[in-house]
Amino acid sequence: MRAITQLFITISFFISNISAFAQGGLYFPPTGNDWTTVEPASLGWDVSKIDELKTFLETNNTKSFIVLKDGKIA
Repeated sequence: MRAITQLFITISFFISNISAFAQGGLYFPPTGNDWTTVEPASLGWDVSKIDELKTFLETNNTKSFIVLKDGKIA
């Protein structure tokens, strides 16, 4: 039974990667400081909530925070 579960997980992983390539490929950021960015508005996100998020992070003494969408900084 364990072997079947592992096989299912492996197959699921490969299927999800095939799907990612079909949707424009996987993005792996280069070494250094040149990460690709994407505007939150272009993702259909509610940009009016960004200030609310920043306030929440500051209120909770968050030291760092990053939003990644498909490996790109949003």
